[in-house]
Amino acid sequence: LGVTTAMPLLLWLRMQHRAGMSVADHRRAVVAVESFVIRRLLIGAQTRGYGRAFAQVLAKLQEANRSQPGHVAETLEVELRKKPNGAHWPSDDEVVAACTTRRFYGVDSQQRLRLILGAIDSYLRRNNPKTEQATFDYEDLTVEHIMPQTWRPHWPVSAATEAEAELASRGRDAVVDHLGNLTLVTESLN
Repeated sequence: LGVTTAMPLLLWLRMQHRAGMSVADHRRAVVAVESFVIRRLLIGAQTRGYGRAFAQVLAKLQEANRSQPGHVAETLEVELRKKPNGAHWPSDDEVVAACTTRRFYGVDSQQRLRLILGAIDSYLRRNNPKTEQATFDYEDLTVEHIMPQTWRPHWPVSAATEAEAELASRGRDAVVDHLGNLTLVTESLN
């Protein structure tokens, strides 16, 4: 994602892990940072100000670790939820709403779309006992629309009235660049 402003915080967490922080606490802390960043990506939130936000969180973590060592992950989660530098941690409802209503294609970079779609694919494959296990290099795949952007010549709308056809066409136009209409394919399939 190129969020290099989180590096000082992540490096400090790594040093705490080497200094005796449990593997579980370290993992929980890193997952909290990842969740914060990914959730904000999914809702289309600004990344400006991350440097100051992560610096504020790091300062609070260092202070808390001096006075009460052993609660790093919990403190990190609390501090991220306090909207450091105005950056809020999106709720599940906000993420679901964004994933079902937000335009992704043409707004987010192809690299970010591959990351999102690859993570979804990986999760679904891992949790479906009927799916063959496979490893993919998602970076080699391209983002493609399921219903084409130029759907009109190939996917005609059938409706009883002209008004219904127009309404259906507007509905398709509204969702063509949404996450649910995007997939990953090989260059040759594309």
